[in-house]
Amino acid sequence: MFDRFIKAHLRVRLRLSVAIHNAAQYVVPSPRSQLLANSSQGQCFNIQDIPDKGKGVIAARTILAGEVVLLEAPLFTLPSLYSNSDVLAELVKLKESEQREFFSLSNCHRGRFPPLIGICRTNALPCGDQSTLSGETAERAGIFLLGSRFNSCCVPNVNNFWDDNQQKISFRALRDIDAGEELCICYTELFSPRAERQLKGKLAFGFDCACAACTLPADAQKVSDERRAGIQRLYGEIAECGNNPSLGVRKVRSWLIPVRPRTDAQRRQR
Repeated sequence: MFDRFIKAHLRVRLRLSVAIHNAAQYVVPSPRSQLLANSSQGQCFNIQDIPDKGKGVIAARTILAGEVVLLEAPLFTLPSLYSNSDVLAELVKLKESEQREFFSLSNCHRGRFPPLIGICRTNALPCGDQSTLSGETAERAGIFLLGSRFNSCCVPNVNNFWDDNQQKISFRALRDIDAGEELCICYTELFSPRAERQLKGKLAFGFDCACAACTLPADAQKVSDERRAGIQRLYGEIAECGNNPSLGVRKVRSWLIPVRPRTDAQRRQR
C-alpha cells in the first residue's frame, strides 16, 4: 500500500510540474566539463553568448519531453549556510584549471559580498529537496560548471533535480524543445505572482525578468497569476490527501482538463 502511495504521489508531482510549466544564469571547457556535456546520444546543447544575459544554454537539436539534458556532479558542495572560509577550503582541493573555471562564473553580487561568496550565491544550486511551499531546505548547495549556465525563465522548459543516489544534479526537459531554443530553469517560486517573482529576481540575482510570462499584457498577466495561485492551492489540497492518493490524482485531472488544449506558443507564454 505504501509503495502504491509513493508511486501515485510521484505521478501527482510530475503532473503538477507539467501544469505549472504549461500555465505559466562559459569558459573554454576542461576535459571534465566536455565529458559532462556529452551523452550517449551526443551533446544536446551548446553554451553561448545570449544578448543581455551573458552565457546561456541553447538546444543543439530537438530534445524530447522527459529527456535528461544534463547529469552533472558538483565541482564541490557547501553547507546551506556557508562562509568565505568554507569556500576557500573547497577551492584549495581543486586543480588549477578547475579553480579558473570557478572564478569565470558569474557574480551578480559585486560590491555586496566578498567575491567567493558572491560567485556561490549567484551560481549554487540545491543538493536536495528545496521548496518555499513545503518549507524544505536542502542541507547542502553545489557549484556546477555547466548547470550554472542555465538562465531563468518563469515558464521553464527544464527542471533541475538532485539525484541523491548518484550524487549528481539532473536537468530534464519538461516539454519538447526545438533546436536553437534556450534551455531555462526557474530561479524563483513558480507559484508566486509576477510582482513577487520580479522582486526575488532583482534582489537575489540582480536582474529584471523579461520572460514571456513576465511580459504578458495586463489582462493575461492577471489570468496567469490566478492560475499559479490555483496550482498552489491544489498542491496544498493534494498534501492533505494522506493515504488516499487516488483523490489527489482526481484533483489534478479535474484541474488539467480545462487548461489542456493549448498550442506550443501558448505553453511557452504561461
